[in-house]
Amino acid sequence: MKKFFAYAAIVLMVMITATNCSKKDEVTYDNLKLSIKNVSVRVGENASFKINAGSGEYEVMSSDNNVVTVSISNSNVTLKGIAVGEATITVLDKKTNQRSSVKVSISKELLNLELDAKEVSLLVGQQGVVNISSGNGKYEVVVADQSIATATLSQTTITISGVAVGTTTTTIKDVESGKEASIAVTIAKKESITLSVSNVVVKAFTVVEVEQSRENGTLLDNKVKVEIVSGGGNYSVVTSNDKVATVTISGNELVVTGLSSGVATITISNEVNEAAVLEVKVYNLIVTPNGLNLEPNATAEVLITEGSGEYEILNKNASVEVTQSENKLTVKGVQVTENAEIIVKDKISGKEVSLEVRVTASVVVPTDEDVVFVEGGTFVMGSSRTKDERFPDKKHSSYSDLDEVPMHRVTLSSFKISKYEITNAQYAKFLSEKGNKSEGGFKWYNGTDIISKAGKYEVLEGRENYPVTFVSWYGAKAYAEWAGGSLPTEAQWEYAALGGKQSKGYLYAGSDDVNEVAFHIKNSKGIHPVGLKKPNELGIYDMSGNVWEWTADRYAPYKADDQTDPEPVTESTDKRFIRRGASVYCKPTYCRSANRGANNSYQNNIGFRVVFKN
Repeated sequence: MKKFFAYAAIVLMVMITATNCSKKDEVTYDNLKLSIKNVSVRVGENASFKINAGSGEYEVMSSDNNVVTVSISNSNVTLKGIAVGEATITVLDKKTNQRSSVKVSISKELLNLELDAKEVSLLVGQQGVVNISSGNGKYEVVVADQSIATATLSQTTITISGVAVGTTTTTIKDVESGKEASIAVTIAKKESITLSVSNVVVKAFTVVEVEQSRENGTLLDNKVKVEIVSGGGNYSVVTSNDKVATVTISGNELVVTGLSSGVATITISNEVNEAAVLEVKVYNLIVTPNGLNLEPNATAEVLITEGSGEYEILNKNASVEVTQSENKLTVKGVQVTENAEIIVKDKISGKEVSLEVRVTASVVVPTDEDVVFVEGGTFVMGSSRTKDERFPDKKHSSYSDLDEVPMHRVTLSSFKISKYEITNAQYAKFLSEKGNKSEGGFKWYNGTDIISKAGKYEVLEGRENYPVTFVSWYGAKAYAEWAGGSLPTEAQWEYAALGGKQSKGYLYAGSDDVNEVAFHIKNSKGIHPVGLKKPNELGIYDMSGNVWEWTADRYAPYKADDQTDPEPVTESTDKRFIRRGASVYCKPTYCRSANRGANNSYQNNIGFRVVFKN
């Protein structure tokens, strides 16, 4: 029993001692406090916060280590952004078991600002490009001296333009990161493109001359070559007036082509040089008229209507005399000659044209009484490229056109037709009596061989017996009616051209040799007086070549039906009427009696003749 009480006393003393000790040595801790509640950090970057209060023994945890990781050193907590997103960092006080958290937002990593070039050298007026190869998407660009260069920004492309000679700096700022990068800009003066010459003179040619050259297989001298002596290549060229001159470039060679009289400037440029300018003067050379028919001792004037103003006259034919006063030539017939040629040369361009002069003892002066009787009959109208069994006696031609078929028979009553094409002299009498009226939207006459003086119309000397041209279909019809006749129907014209009942079946009006009966582009340089070539079987002149001739009919396809005295169809919405016979400006094959053409206006190569009832 004594032992029991002794043991109890010892236990009680121990308990009393322990209780007294706990109260005396008890430790208290502040509540857990963090320096922040929220933090933002970029991927790859660190952030930290402090534990401001707590026991000193802590544990830190991330809610998502794929987004942010966390470590602790004493009371300093360090975060590292791993990936874009959000997470929570929890701090545990190990002694008090208190917890506190920080919300963490991870944004994308800031990129370094990098450019693909740090220096740019340009010429005045030239542009250069620098690209932002790395950055955060929003930028500002500033040029230190905009009198030297300017800069524009489009997304990640910086375009720098040279303004004046000098140096400056272009600064690019990344708005998000605040980082800056600079470009050293040097602007130099452009070197000029240099040419072998600064100006050229080029010849131009008329449409007729171009066609004659093409038909004869000759080259026109209307091109000039200019060399680019120095420059940076990759040139572009432009002409100020492509109606005067055009230009092409091949390598360092320019080819300038003259088209019509005038002045044009050609600019040669590229991105690295000052442009060069080539002055081009283009001169055509035109004499009006381009042919004369004179009697001995008669004179006529010829005007140089286009050219440089400086001319040389070459005349090696004693049958004519010529004097010059500025742009006017006075030509005198001395003695009879079939073909005297006067050469007019432009001293500046070097172009030459010829003036054809005939001196005849007695000039053919056609009158309205110069008509040929055409006995009525039946003929085959049209032409075919191959033999037609229906018309075994009809010649075929490989040059026949599609509008010359189907061939068909036409029967005509007798009529009379002008022996010659109506001349300027004849038409001037008509104009003096009736005036130059307008009809169908056209003046009757719009040429220059016939001029108005004091209410009357006169013909330029030496042009009286040339066929009238620049006469509209309405002007031809009005003359024919004034003379007591009419324009020939297309059938009458072809029948007369073939020789009527006297026809020998020639392809051309009076011969199978076109040169015997026709002036065309290969044997002549211009229109001739009427009646110079061989007539056809009926004694009619110039139905092949020299000038086209209006007929009464509008243009329409042939029909296969046989016809008798077909009436002309003159109603035409497009005002395109048949012309026949071809002209001096046509290929020889166009001069065939069966060839057809059409026009709706006057031209320099369309005339006419008249038919009369028998």
